[in-house]
Parts: sequence; structure tokens; C-alpha cells
Amino acid sequence: MIGLQLALPAEAASLLADIEQPRRESRWGQSLTWGRLAGQDVVLTLSGVGKVAAATTTAMLAQLDVSLILVAGTSGGLAVGVEPGDVLIATE
Repeated sequence: MIGLQLALPAEAASLLADIEQPRRESRWGQSLTWGRLAGQDVVLTLSGVGKVAAATTTAMLAQLDVSLILVAGTSGGLAVGVEPGDVLIATE
């Protein structure tokens, strides 16, 4: 299962719309959406903004037996020349 972590509802909206057979529940004060996306089992959660919120959410997802955690969104800001839909991969 893949864990999808986003900070804001606006960042998650298009993914949430595409999740098949969504099942929502609340755990550890977080809203989780389980289902299938592009043929994969996923769980999507909104972390909220900030380093502490992101770290807490990552730790929670690790407890859910996910094989991979993808963090998506603006990740704190955008550089000049970055357009919606661009994929940025951190190397450090």
C-alpha cells in the first residue's frame, strides 16, 4: 500500500476525486482516505502545514504498513519557473 501525504485540502482535491471506492476514517486526529488509485492500494492523509505536522503524519503512515510514502504539494513554496503539474524530486 502507498501512503499519500499532502498538507492542504486544495493539494489533495484531484487525488481524492480519483480514488476508487473511498473509505474515510479518523485515526490519531487525522482524516484518512483509503482506496485504490491507478490500480494501487492507497491511503491519503492531510498533514496540515509545518514540519511538526509533516513529521507526525509520516510517523503515523509508517504505522499503517505502507511500503512507500509520497509527499506531494507545494512543499513550502515554489521557485520561479515551476508550473502546476511539474514534478520536483529532492536530492538532499
